[in-house]
Amino acid sequence: MQVFLSYAPEDKEFAHSLSKELTERGLRVWTPSTEILPGENPWLRVGKALESSHALVVLLSPESLRSELLQSELEYALGNTKFKERIFPVLVRPTKNVPWILQKFELYDAKQSADKIGASIAQKLKRVA
Repeated sequence: MQVFLSYAPEDKEFAHSLSKELTERGLRVWTPSTEILPGENPWLRVGKALESSHALVVLLSPESLRSELLQSELEYALGNTKFKERIFPVLVRPTKNVPWILQKFELYDAKQSADKIGASIAQKLKRVA
C-alpha cells in the first residue's frame, strides 16, 4: 500500500523518521522532496502520486499550513472516497490554524516518537485495507 507523506521543508527531519518507520512496517512512502526531480512539474508529479496512493499522512506545522501545495494535497484526499479513514494528521509543531475539517480525524502528536506514530498508522491501515 502506498502512503503519500505531505510536509513542509521545515519538518523534513521528522518526516524522514516517520517515513522510515512506515517503510519498515511494509508500506511504500511517497514524499515530494525525494520523488520530484529538479525541472519536473511538481503539480503533475504530486497529482499522479496521489492517484496511486491509498493514504495520506500530513505533517502539520505553521509552515505546512501556509503551503498551497499541501492544501491542494489535503483537499484531494478529503474529496476522494478511497482516502476514507486513511487521512492521518500529525501535529509536528504547535499551530493555531489547524483546519476545522481535520478535527474529525485522530490527531497524532509528534511529541510521541515516530516509531509509535508509524506503528499506529500501519496498524490502522491494515484494518481498513
